[in-house]
Amino acid sequence: MLFGPRVLAFGFRNSRAVQLVIQKANWLIREAMKNDDTQLRVDLDFENAFNSAGHSCLWTILEGFRVPDVWLLKNIYQNSSMRLQVGGEGTAAIQLETGTVQGSVLSLLLFDLFINALLRLLDSTGISHKVRNAPDWNHQAFADDLSLYMENTADTDILLRLVQQFQDWSGLKISTKKSIANEPCTERHEDAK
Repeated sequence: MLFGPRVLAFGFRNSRAVQLVIQKANWLIREAMKNDDTQLRVDLDFENAFNSAGHSCLWTILEGFRVPDVWLLKNIYQNSSMRLQVGGEGTAAIQLETGTVQGSVLSLLLFDLFINALLRLLDSTGISHKVRNAPDWNHQAFADDLSLYMENTADTDILLRLVQQFQDWSGLKISTKKSIANEPCTERHEDAK
């Protein structure tokens, strides 16, 4: 395990590509239809995710995961700034207060660990898709996208409230334009057998 936490999100790592997310989702839908189970799915997109993660929240998460040398990351980020070129003129230094440094290989890992805190919170509810003959889980995450899987609207409300609380705490925002609640999969189809 890298730094102790079990990284739950797909993406940015070898053998954890988007194809696996799609295959897992399609398999679950087929199983739900085959077993006449109800399946609800909500797809969420985090808006400007890599630039929105609040640094104080990031440090709290890293310290909670017992990542070593968080003080070094804090120091790097607290003393980082950028300048923009506008019409050939450089702007004043802009202090970075949120987000991870674009283009840094460390940024992907930091964001993975950041979003992992939300994924563990969702896991802690015990809520599951409840499709028979399928392992219990309630989400899949890939980069800045999150899909929630539930059996009923009451569970959906609970998970969405947790996402809202994490959003309010962390500064990460959901893009309502790119997010969708999918129709429940309840019909049994011949091709699902």
